Amino acid sequence: MTSPYDPSRDGQQPSPYVVRPGYPPHQPPADYAPVPAARGCASQPYPQQGFPQAGHGYPCAPRPRPTEYGEGRPTEVDLAFWLFIGNVLLMVTGIALQFVYLDRIVAMAGVTGSAGEADAVAVASRAGLTFGAVVSGLAAVLWLVFIFMMRAGRHWARIVLTIFGALSVVFSLVGLSRPQLHAIMVAGGLQVVVLSVGTVLMFRPAANRFFAQGG
Repeated sequence: MTSPYDPSRDGQQPSPYVVRPGYPPHQPPADYAPVPAARGCASQPYPQQGFPQAGHGYPCAPRPRPTEYGEGRPTEVDLAFWLFIGNVLLMVTGIALQFVYLDRIVAMAGVTGSAGEADAVAVASRAGLTFGAVVSGLAAVLWLVFIFMMRAGRHWARIVLTIFGALSVVFSLVGLSRPQLHAIMVAGGLQVVVLSVGTVLMFRPAANRFFAQGG
């Protein structure tokens, strides 16, 4: 009586994927879905019987794990984020410089008259700077909220930052046209540059795709 062929007699290991009589062929799990292939690669189907499929070759390298919004946050958005954070720091620095150099600012305004009138102008200027500091502090908080929402991919936050940025650039340019301390003019000029570059970066093609996915 002839016994069935035993591969181990020829020094070969029996394949664990041999279909045995009476058993159904190997099927993929019910929740299996083909893995999307990277650009230039074919989608890899589920292997039958554990062997590579003809015509597909070796699988491509795994794709980067996507973030909450699509393929990940582009570099342009990250750069815009840090530029807007720098703008907030420049806002706070400008207010602090105005308080430090209040007397010089009043003197540059060319106030004439008695000492009492000069003191009254100084008090009014300090009150105005205090009110401006409070408003700027609230504005800085709003800036930070919209900046982080923009970084998360919210399209509406990008629009709000664009409007805020345009208004800030106009106010900065108006301030630069007046007599100012050198340090305050430098801070205002940096704000104009930072806001302009940050706004442009938010509307680059990669950023547009990112915000289209974020909503």
